[in-house]
Amino acid sequence: MASKYARSTDKASQASTPSRMAARGYLRNDDVKHVESRPVRRRIRLASLGGSPYLSAVNPAADELHTKTIQWAQAMGLVRKPEHTKKLDDSQVGHLVARVFPKTTNLGGLQLAVDWTTLFCCLDDWLEQIHGAVLTAAYLRSLLKVFRDGETPRLSDPFAQGFFDLRERMLALKVPNWIPRFIACIERLFDAFVDEAKYRTIGVTPEFASYRQIRQITVGLYSGFLLRELTDTVVLSPEVLAHDHVRALERTASDIVGLANDILTAEKEMGAGEVNNTVLVLMQEDHLSFDQAMARTHQLYEAELRDFRRLKEELPSFGDAETDEQLRRYADFLSTFITGHHDWAARTGRYTAVQAPISGDDDEEAAL
Repeated sequence: MASKYARSTDKASQASTPSRMAARGYLRNDDVKHVESRPVRRRIRLASLGGSPYLSAVNPAADELHTKTIQWAQAMGLVRKPEHTKKLDDSQVGHLVARVFPKTTNLGGLQLAVDWTTLFCCLDDWLEQIHGAVLTAAYLRSLLKVFRDGETPRLSDPFAQGFFDLRERMLALKVPNWIPRFIACIERLFDAFVDEAKYRTIGVTPEFASYRQIRQITVGLYSGFLLRELTDTVVLSPEVLAHDHVRALERTASDIVGLANDILTAEKEMGAGEVNNTVLVLMQEDHLSFDQAMARTHQLYEAELRDFRRLKEELPSFGDAETDEQLRRYADFLSTFITGHHDWAARTGRYTAVQAPISGDDDEEAAL
């Protein structure tokens, strides 16, 4: 879901600019010329999932949800300047969640999901401006103390304010056994953020097998899967959710959205010196040109789409008609995650324009 930025003053970023990556054998000279002489990304078309009854559906409350999440971000201090507010507005985060939950009528739970997605996107961008994995890990630990343990947030930290506000609103819903599972999901997400920061700090692309596991988490869908329980009436037991087939469905949905994001941001990220992207990983690992690696990533994306369709068609039966119907509805919900991201990607300002990195020297200000 998130685009990548890197500070020009970060030594790790300087070490992994396109020219230096070419000198170290990671990029070909033609790729360097392509990125450094052409900062504007080419138009890219992705295959859609198809077969979803919710394809292109949008919750009628989309505009209201988006307006309110901008107001929430301003109240938390995540956006403080007009240009930051405009960037958040252009991202259309509210419309993303409205496409993922097109039929939800529980607007309270839905607004919580939108505000979480806004916080996630802002945090993902901000972490890439922190110097080093050690500082990244320390900062994320401080946020966990706020969200998990209820520690009072610093007034000067907009992310801590956001996590504390979401914690209080989630607790107020009193969904049994939900908060501990969501906290565990956030802990896994933060661990994966630190893994990405380690590679970014040393300016080296990870191996494909390692990056794929990291990306399944950092794309952020697993938290969305849990937020469904606050916005939807699908009820599945822990045993059903732990079934290998159901986990494979979730994992494949995450892979699809992660690959789509990497395809859409690859050119911009290579220009910014980012190393955590499937296209860039394949360039190094398989000694491919940028265009060859992009084509390979498209192939992986389409293969995952086929796998998801197959998994959805071959849902297991649990011997109970109601459980089987709930599982079918959950599979449809996962479809909307894919199709919702696909449709949103064609409209969001996060992918359609090359954006300058936001400085972290702005009174410690964070924004999209």
